[in-house]
Parts: sequence; C-alpha cells; structure tokens
Amino acid sequence: MKKTTVVDLVGKKFGRLLVIERDMDLLKKRVHWKCLCECGVSKSVDASNLKSGHTTSCGCYNREKVLETNLKHGNAVGGSGGGTRTYRSWQSMKARCYNPNNNRYAYYGKRGIQVCAEWKDSFENFLRDMGERDDSQTLERIDSNKDYCKENCRWATKKEQANNKTNNIIVEFYKDKITLKQLADILNVPYKTLHMRLMKGWSLEKALDTPFVPRDAAKNEFIKTLLQIEEESLTVEDWCLRYGISVKTAFRRFKEGWPLEQAVTKPTRKYG
Repeated sequence: MKKTTVVDLVGKKFGRLLVIERDMDLLKKRVHWKCLCECGVSKSVDASNLKSGHTTSCGCYNREKVLETNLKHGNAVGGSGGGTRTYRSWQSMKARCYNPNNNRYAYYGKRGIQVCAEWKDSFENFLRDMGERDDSQTLERIDSNKDYCKENCRWATKKEQANNKTNNIIVEFYKDKITLKQLADILNVPYKTLHMRLMKGWSLEKALDTPFVPRDAAKNEFIKTLLQIEEESLTVEDWCLRYGISVKTAFRRFKEGWPLEQAVTKPTRKYG
C-alpha cells in the first residue's frame, strides 16, 4: 500500500487560523493540525477542512456573525475598523490576553491576566456591565495586577490610565499615597525635573524644596555669569565668543559637571 505524504502546513494561514504544529494524537484517524485563531483560541483542525476553506476560525467568526444579526444596538457592525469603539475595546481586550502574536500580549496574557468567563465569549455581557465607551476613554483595570471583570474595570481617560501604570512612582503626600505625576500636577511643578531628581537619589523633601528654574531662565543666568581667566573678567557669553564655543555647548558641558573655565574654553572635537 502506497504511503501518503503529509504536506507540512506549519506557518500557513487559513482565514483566521495560523497553523502552529501537527496534532500527533494517534486516536485521530485523519491528519490534524494545531492552529491558533486570531482571537487567541487554540484549535485542532482536520487538514482537509483547512485546505478546502471549510474551517477558517475557532468558531468565533460564526459567533460574531450571529451577534451582528441579533444585536439591535448595532455595536458589532457600526463604526470603522470592525465595530464601534466599545466593540473594538472588547476584541482588543481578548487579543491582549489570549493571542501571543498581539504586540501587547507580553504585558497581559504572558503575565497571567485573563478575561472573566462572563465577558470572554459574550459582548452583550460586557456591554451590559460597562456601558458605551466615550471618544476620550479606553478600558482600564483598576488593579493592574488583576483580571478583566466588572469589579476591576472602568472606562478611563488617558490621563487617568497613566496614573495607574505598573511602573509609576508612588509617594506619600499628607498621608495619602499618590503617583509622582499626580503630585507634580497638584503642586504645579515640572514632572520630568521632579522625576530626574528622585532618580539621582534625592529625597522627596529635597526634590520639592529645591527651586524649579525654567530652562530658559537658567540659561540666561548662565551666560551673564562673570568668569575671570588669568587677570581678565568677562561674561560667559563673551568668553564663548572669544573661544568659538557655542553657548549651547558650554551650557550643556556645565550641566554635565565640567569646570566653568573648561566649559567655555576647551575646543570642540572636529570630525573628518
């Protein structure tokens, strides 16, 4: 009896299904392939059904078509890009958690973040619990280490979400714990400068008590500084003109810790 050659389908895509590896389950009489659907679900599919186009998804496509037909609110079919903002948020949430090919999977599914059973296969339940999403909002988990579910989710603005990132610096302010960004907003001080000071090892007290000098004001003060070299005293700006050093270069050098005299007199390196 002539042996049938099995055509390798690994890496090929059939509709929404990407073939990952051959299913070696010996109980299956026909050749099957393990596939990963775009929605993140794995499924073993008969090779002939893949090639014929009979099976093109894990079943999510048919569920979505039924949803399109039955939902009177029009979420699944309205809007650009495959549904309304709310519907796309639901799809994106699942992709982040279950699709290893999603560019955000490492921060969600790989960390063990999941979607609750009520939401995973039912957009209607998701919509019932969350309501419609505004233009300015995205889906946020209140506790970024817990799953997507009614108790842990809300619609939030980008600013609100920024205050809930896992890499935020939390500080204590009048016995309240808030993010460093929130503190900067409350006190109306530049966040980047405050953050840089803490990264240098400053205490929070020192970082806040040290005056925040606007960059332009600091530069103007720098160029007017009197500097004596040998027996001549000129402003930094005049010394820069004499030695052919740009004020920008001298100011950068000074901020990096150069002695002031070297900052304005040492020639810049020429290439070529």
